Amino acid sequence: MLEREVCTSYALQEAACLSGNLQGLKTHSEGLLGLYFASPDKLDAKVPFTDKRVRQAMNLAINRAALAKEILGGRVEPLRVMGYHPRLDSSIWPGIWNPDWDKRFEDLYGYDPARARALLTAAGYPNGFEFPLYLYTLPGLPEMVDIGQALALDWQAVRLRPKLVELDFSRVLEQCRARTIHGAVWSIRHSQRALDVSRLFHSSKDAVVFV
Repeated sequence: MLEREVCTSYALQEAACLSGNLQGLKTHSEGLLGLYFASPDKLDAKVPFTDKRVRQAMNLAINRAALAKEILGGRVEPLRVMGYHPRLDSSIWPGIWNPDWDKRFEDLYGYDPARARALLTAAGYPNGFEFPLYLYTLPGLPEMVDIGQALALDWQAVRLRPKLVELDFSRVLEQCRARTIHGAVWSIRHSQRALDVSRLFHSSKDAVVFV
């Protein structure tokens, strides 16, 4: 069996994931990502995700324990940064795991809807804002749509207004490659190896920032 992960990741260093370890480092990961583009010709400060307070609020709004129990049957373990796992440190890449990620996570991104609402208000969004949340299923993780719908409920509880859009992944990926998917949230499934997603979406000329 493969390892499973449900992830709500914003800036890479601010990722917040749940993964179930079922067999060594063979992995199967699903990440729910928001993104904006940071290259000078694409950066749009009006996209709420560019504000760190918004990214932190969206993390604080998520009840990961409920997601883990109700959707993935409790067969999960914390994974603080998407693409990284403590055992990668000893098995593949010594020094890649930072123990401080575990220590700092709850204070920075643990479930706290009241704090999430306060941060959104401080960022200028007391009544939230609307953003598309693309829903589809990829092979190996049929729960992807359920996860997206559950996250939408958590965000609605702090006055955010996710707009659920069912769309084929090929259409979403097309928008990403064309750099036209500003301020949206969508899923990606990949192997649980550090930096895989970063290699796919980052380049020296056209920066992409996941939020």
